[in-house]
Amino acid sequence: MPIRANVLTFDWKALGDKMQFDVILMDPPWILQTKKMTRGVEIMYEQMPENDIASIPLNFVQKDGYIFMWVVAKEFSNGLRMLELWGYEVINTIHWIKTSRKGIYFPSNGYYLLHTKETLLIGVKGKGVEFMRHDQFNDLLVQPRNIRQSHKPNRLYRMIESIFPNCKYLEIFARPHNLRKKWVSLGLEIPR
Repeated sequence: MPIRANVLTFDWKALGDKMQFDVILMDPPWILQTKKMTRGVEIMYEQMPENDIASIPLNFVQKDGYIFMWVVAKEFSNGLRMLELWGYEVINTIHWIKTSRKGIYFPSNGYYLLHTKETLLIGVKGKGVEFMRHDQFNDLLVQPRNIRQSHKPNRLYRMIESIFPNCKYLEIFARPHNLRKKWVSLGLEIPR
């Protein structure tokens, strides 16, 4: 179910009254640059200050469950603080190692250094999820970069669905290229 909405003005309480989610996935639009171009890379989406990201009232949509949140290197400590602020215990990370189509490590742009990996923080809140398949978890994803900027690995969705089968999934800051069946996808770039 795609929902086109601004996460800052969205009625989280109304959604939480209708449905509680077992798993939340989010790729916040961290502020990566203050000028139009950064080291040859132009950000093609609206960025959001960390205080705005932290203000999302996740407590309305998840009392017990897991969160997966992408963090850029310079926002790693802020990501940890946000998860704790929202009531999660940080329990693990997943690293996505970016490769070329031929399987060679493929660094991408970064402000100070080239980046060959991205990090996903994992947190648990309350009782977690009643049924979880631990054997399906892998803390390392090795997959080629996608062509679209900020397009994350498709294998992650399949892994989440395997770890937490038949659960209720929510993606925050979803974009058209990552809409999936069985997921509620919420974001400003969702098609009308």
